[in-house]
Amino acid sequence: MMALEQIPKKDWYSILGADPSSNVSDLKQKYQKLILITDVPAGTVEKCIQKFIEIDQAWKILGNEETKRSMTCSGMKMI
Repeated sequence: MMALEQIPKKDWYSILGADPSSNVSDLKQKYQKLILITDVPAGTVEKCIQKFIEIDQAWKILGNEETKRSMTCSGMKMI
C-alpha cells in the first residue's frame, strides 16, 4: 500500500459516488458497479484506462479500514 504522503489528493468518495459515512460494504458495492459499467467507446481507450485506474485507486484507499481511518485522522483533505 502507498504511504499517505504519496497518495494524490482527490475526492475518492465522489469517484465512487459514495458518501463519506459509507461503510466498506457500501463502498465495495459502488466500486463493483462502476467497474462493470465502465464502457470503452471506440477511440477512447486511454480515457477509459485512466478512469478505471482512478476507480481502482479510490477502492484501494477507501476499501481498507486502516487507510480510510488514517486519512480521516490525519486530516488529509481530499480534493
